[in-house]
Amino acid sequence: MKLKEVLKPLFEYYDDEEEEDLSHLVSVKVAEALRPNMAHAAQVIYDKWDEEDIDTYAGGGICHYIADDICDVLSHHNIDCSPVSSCHEQHVYVIARFLEGVYSIDIHHSNYETGGGFSWKKIHDVEFTPRDIDFYRITPDPSEYHQYIENY
Repeated sequence: MKLKEVLKPLFEYYDDEEEEDLSHLVSVKVAEALRPNMAHAAQVIYDKWDEEDIDTYAGGGICHYIADDICDVLSHHNIDCSPVSSCHEQHVYVIARFLEGVYSIDIHHSNYETGGGFSWKKIHDVEFTPRDIDFYRITPDPSEYHQYIENY
């Protein structure tokens, strides 16, 4: 028996895998138009932030709450997204996918807090604007979305 014949069932198995349906994806321009909504959602979280509330914030920051609410805005518009924790720094941001690929969406933590690790302090009197919402394309291939939410 030839090696090609032995391996044929393996190749047939992988060839039969169904491709993910991406027909629901929208343009990144839809999310970019939601910047005011995302800035407002972040502002609500920021305005509630009481550094003295140890039970809620435990001396930490609010990036995870901001990422959750940005994702809520996107999800409300049927955009695939997930908050992810960075493996490069102590920070949480959003990964989302669009027709144009996989993007990170974030308000950089230096805009509203100082510190590091699990010890963050509020920068007072911050007002978020749509310009604070950063979009960065990670890959042009939207089918790679799960790779980025699992690895980061």
